[in-house]
Amino acid sequence: MKERTIQNGILVAFSTAFAGEAIWWKNDTGTGKSMDGKRVIRFGLKGSPDILGCYQGRFIGVGVKTPTCSQEESQKRFQKVFGKSGGIYIVARSPEAAVAEVRKRFASLAA
Repeated sequence: MKERTIQNGILVAFSTAFAGEAIWWKNDTGTGKSMDGKRVIRFGLKGSPDILGCYQGRFIGVGVKTPTCSQEESQKRFQKVFGKSGGIYIVARSPEAAVAEVRKRFASLAA
């Protein structure tokens, strides 16, 4: 399964699981070409999570990976800084795992 398919599944699962309580959006990064094809255009922040959101006043980043894929070093660095600055960062490999991990993190905050 491709990361993009998993991302879309997570967004659908989040819209159901956290309906009316959170906001989520894709955070695409990468490169493309200008309309004339002469220039490379870079967009997004390297290492940033695939999905961003806000839930119960906390900023959340979700790095999406296939079952066999691992994080790049830039993603690990971003995750570390994101957490140090008060954000919650998870790595998810399926929609079900993403919902479960967000719920788990917020349950531990409430305890």
